[in-house]
Amino acid sequence: GNAWQPTAPVPGMSMSGLYVHPESGNLYTTGREGVYPSTDQGESWTALGPDEPTALVAADRGDESTLMAVARGGQVYRNDNGGETWLR
Repeated sequence: GNAWQPTAPVPGMSMSGLYVHPESGNLYTTGREGVYPSTDQGESWTALGPDEPTALVAADRGDESTLMAVARGGQVYRNDNGGETWLR
């Protein structure tokens, strides 16, 4: 925490938290269009869905293509293919 560097802004951001994957160091946050991952230390962000505002996100420690997200309304989503298809 001695030195801080700014990252690129998250598009449509209403960030409520930041998840850092313990193995890869990839970043995940949430916003108006769902989950936003960054694989380049915050230089760029991509919206993955589930196409509604989300509040929490986490990636499986052993298989980062498995994501869990909680929508602001309380709906829990699971994704097993890196953000392509979200299941309730």
